[in-house]
Amino acid sequence: MSATEPLYLPGFEALPREEADAVGETTTVSATIAPRTFAGLPLSTIVLGGLILLLALLSAWQTREILALRSHRIVSVSLSSLLHDYIAAESHNAGSPEITALRTKLYVGATQAAVRGLSEQGYTVLVTEAVAGGSVPDVTPAVKADIEAKLKAVQVASAMGGK
Repeated sequence: MSATEPLYLPGFEALPREEADAVGETTTVSATIAPRTFAGLPLSTIVLGGLILLLALLSAWQTREILALRSHRIVSVSLSSLLHDYIAAESHNAGSPEITALRTKLYVGATQAAVRGLSEQGYTVLVTEAVAGGSVPDVTPAVKADIEAKLKAVQVASAMGGK
C-alpha cells in the first residue's frame, strides 16, 4: 500500500476495491471520528470539571478542619496529685478492704468520667507530668471538684437507696 493509495474500509466504498480498480474509479472515503459527548459536552471537559469540583470540595473540607483546630485547647491534669490526695484521704478512713476497693473503684471511675468530660468539651488533656515548660493551663482543681461532685452524687444516691 502506498502513501497515495486511499484507505480501504469494508462497507465504505461504492465498489469493491477490485471492481473500482478495473473501472479506473478511485473512491475516497473521509471518515472522521466524532469526539464522545454527554449532554453536548466532550467527555474530557466533563471529567476536568468534575476534578475541579472535587478539589474545591476537598479544599473547603480542609479549611473547615483547620479552623476547627484553631479553637481547640490543650490543658493538663495532674493525675499523680489527684491520686496522692485520694490515697492520703483514704488512709485516714478506717474500713474493710471491700469498702476501700469499692471507694477506689468509684474514685477511678469518677476520675475517668471527669477527664472524658473535658475531652468531650473539645479539650486535649495531657498529664501534667508529661508537659515540659508549664505552658499548658493546669485544670487539676476543676477536675478535682468535678470528681468530688460525682462522688457526693453517688453517696447521696446510695444513702437514699439504702433507706
